Amino acid sequence: MLVFLLLVFGQSLLGLVAALVWWAAYGRRRGGLRGTAAVSAVIAAMVVLLADGIGRIVATGLSWFIPVDLPASFWGLYGDFRFLVPPIAGLVAMAVLAFPIIGRRTSTTAVLAPRGPLSFIRPRWLIAPGVVLALLVILTIWCGAVSQPEEGTGKYTMWLIEIGDGNAIGTSIYGWFYSLPVLAVLGVMLSVAGVNLALIARPAFADDEEADRRSRELRSRNVIAAITATLLLSLSQALALVGGAASLRGSFGAFNSWTPIAAFEPVLGAASFAAAAFGVAFWVSIALTAVPTRARTLARAAA
Repeated sequence: MLVFLLLVFGQSLLGLVAALVWWAAYGRRRGGLRGTAAVSAVIAAMVVLLADGIGRIVATGLSWFIPVDLPASFWGLYGDFRFLVPPIAGLVAMAVLAFPIIGRRTSTTAVLAPRGPLSFIRPRWLIAPGVVLALLVILTIWCGAVSQPEEGTGKYTMWLIEIGDGNAIGTSIYGWFYSLPVLAVLGVMLSVAGVNLALIARPAFADDEEADRRSRELRSRNVIAAITATLLLSLSQALALVGGAASLRGSFGAFNSWTPIAAFEPVLGAASFAAAAFGVAFWVSIALTAVPTRARTLARAAA
């Protein structure tokens, strides 16, 4: 039983440990958020982590975790829309991260330099989400190109492999039916993230400008981390399905066949596991920005 639970939640546990190690070694030195911003960070992370955990429970059929019998129609809907769980949860979390929304205020400090959505972002922060988004788009295009409509429903979710003499075997693939809605929701999430960054950057600075800058930088980092984490969880699901498709084998008489990517099955499985673990780690790191730190204590003492 323990081994099975580790297989189901191993990514989450590894991500949790990685985030705690990162925070202990580096994150706690940067200080933490206060007030509403801290609460928002925790709530946003919990929304996605809870959705991810429930998704894993449902996907693996751990029925003793579910107190009610789910109707057959639920499983049909789950099969069709399970890939939307990470991006929708990420979108909700991104909306939560917008708080607190600070309106116009007067400040005794005059800052003439214009501020925009990227004012408190370090360029290197954009590398990880850019790479993950590129991988997800490439995977979407390839899977969509090889996908074919399923008989009866017309949903582009099937991958057919010919095995000779007019026969073929088929399996589910991350086709257009699954992937295009995911990209659409991720696009909305990225738009909300841009609004978040603008809301963080625009108001006038508080009297304690140094602390205000540090808070804005940390909130902006959380937005970029949330983008990266959501993309990673979506990529993990896509890689898992492609990895399962890669394992397809079939035979008909003297004809044997397998997928063109059969040799990549172990790599795809490991990549899916790693993407999920890093996704969880990013969300946990967001929650950890609400933890009081020594840097915050020293800042208060100096004030």
